[in-house]
Amino acid sequence: MKKFEKVMGIFFICVLILALAGCSNQTPPATPPTNNPPATNPPAVQPSVPQTYDVEIKNFAFSQSTLTIKKGDTVKWTNNDGTSHTVVFDSSAIDSGTLTQGQSYSHTFNDAGTFAYHCGIHQAMKGTIIVE
Repeated sequence: MKKFEKVMGIFFICVLILALAGCSNQTPPATPPTNNPPATNPPAVQPSVPQTYDVEIKNFAFSQSTLTIKKGDTVKWTNNDGTSHTVVFDSSAIDSGTLTQGQSYSHTFNDAGTFAYHCGIHQAMKGTIIVE
């Protein structure tokens, strides 16, 4: 009987070793493929197309007294008033000259900054162009 118990003990140990070895040799489940497209370069940033903004001069006022634009954009002032006006920048020599009714003046802004302006004839008329 002791021999039988010894054989059974060895047999049980072998079965246990095989069971444990079988568990450790299992390969992990395959990772499912993703449906992500291959990486691509981001699209090139297109430069902005310069815009023209209209500012109306009417009733002794600039219609958009504060206007924010991008570098390279143009602002066009049109005098729709019955009296003459000018567009004069506070910190530079930019001056439209006298604009009578129906006349326009345009300026392209190539530098970033804040540009205050006024009417040289009617000092209370003020405006600001912010260039980003």
